[in-house]
Amino acid sequence: MDVDDFPSEDNNFREILVNERLYYCDQSLPSKTKLVSYAGKNALEQPKFKLSVTNEGHSEYVTYYAIVELEGKRSRGSGRTKRNAEAAACNKYLNNDYLAVGDYLQLGNPVSAPSHKYPPGAKERSRKKTERFIERKRKE
Repeated sequence: MDVDDFPSEDNNFREILVNERLYYCDQSLPSKTKLVSYAGKNALEQPKFKLSVTNEGHSEYVTYYAIVELEGKRSRGSGRTKRNAEAAACNKYLNNDYLAVGDYLQLGNPVSAPSHKYPPGAKERSRKKTERFIERKRKE
């Protein structure tokens, strides 16, 4: 751990207790980033998110619900956007506010993740670009 990771008057780093582990984090970072960083620093799996939505047809009344799961513990958050719901769930997890056993997404319809993360053909273009780069480096 670097000296910069410890709290001081010059930075926003604070010590918090998450799931019986001390964690030094920058308070200015978003909750989801802090949780992913916590998982990485403690050699844990990445957090898993489940989303559901209510009043999907009425944009002024839509509410998203998110559950984040890490180390077998779950936290639930809600918000007007998917991002806000995930941030609320992460913030509750970081504050040790866990759900009891069970899945509490009864309200609303599940929100499915996109089937692919990249546009069609993007992986192939990226692979070719990487191959050209490697070939150029070998010639140098």
